[in-house]
Amino acid sequence: MIIISGHEWSSGGPPHAHSHFVPVVLNAIAGARSSASARDKPYKVFDAGGRIGARLNRPKASGNSLTACNASETGIVAAQQTLEDSVRPKRPSVYDDVAASVGCDGNVVLATAVIENRYAPREIMKRMHALLRQRRTQFLSTPYYGYLKKFMFTVVGAFDWYFTALREKGHNNFWCYDTLTTLLQKAQCWAIRFTGAGTVPCPWKSVFVSCIRAA
Repeated sequence: MIIISGHEWSSGGPPHAHSHFVPVVLNAIAGARSSASARDKPYKVFDAGGRIGARLNRPKASGNSLTACNASETGIVAAQQTLEDSVRPKRPSVYDDVAASVGCDGNVVLATAVIENRYAPREIMKRMHALLRQRRTQFLSTPYYGYLKKFMFTVVGAFDWYFTALREKGHNNFWCYDTLTTLLQKAQCWAIRFTGAGTVPCPWKSVFVSCIRAA
């Protein structure tokens, strides 16, 4: 039996491949925070994976209260290199009952480049949903695979190469607008909004999604 222990991290910040959507993420969080009420202070942000937390303009200075988790041992060590001393990344997996250890009164739950690597995305949505207050915001991002992009891969003969099952620790899921909408609606989310991110419009590299916890 082969045991895959998880991804190996060498840096606590977002990898270079994710740099195209970091500004989108930060602008979205700032926008949600600007419309928050006085009772939403401190503004509680949960970062599943702990990869964007270091970019949140330093949690203390910006008024954000940040919590992060990463199931990978090297991921925890890497995240601690870039997060403030007051922020201690936690070890639970996104499949675990994270709300039991960090609470269920979050303002924002952030999951960037997470769901495409997981075998049970519905369970992840359930766990993330439990972290939020009612009518609060969830953000997630994933590589985008719309019809135009898949058609372009087919035309240039790169479809089998790109979607190969032979890549170690590769993506388990390939998402488009329709499948993401179905996933989030079943998780009782509404006001679902998509923002493409990447250098080429339409066949975006990634899609960024914001939604509201309905109940």
